[in-house]
Amino acid sequence: MKKSFIDEVRKLRPAPQVYAGLSSLGNKFTSEAQILKRVTEVFNVTEEEIKSPYRKHKYVQARTAYSVILRRDLGYKMREIAELLERDHSSIVCSIGRHDDWMRFYKIYIDLYELLTTRCVGIKRLNDENSTMV
Repeated sequence: MKKSFIDEVRKLRPAPQVYAGLSSLGNKFTSEAQILKRVTEVFNVTEEEIKSPYRKHKYVQARTAYSVILRRDLGYKMREIAELLERDHSSIVCSIGRHDDWMRFYKIYIDLYELLTTRCVGIKRLNDENSTMV
């Protein structure tokens, strides 16, 4: 059977960052809620502001960091993140690309994101022993 183009692309696509972990949190909702709580603390915004349609820069920064941690560190699908943030999945794709740009040049965002990742140590996704952040 001939492999499809999508199967070939999936092989070439880098896997999400996976961390060996120390924590044993109970469920997916808990990990989402805990990360969201830490995002609100670090970026000084509320959960409602993160999920709001507002485009104020600090809300965009918080949404971006939240999306990246869920996607790259915990392996969430774009669709799942989009549902959590009440957005379209293409907004999440754009957000993750924005994160990559900001991590090269935007000192304030870099500092906030690094602080956030240190505060998210030990959070893991439901029933996934390999997805814990360290």
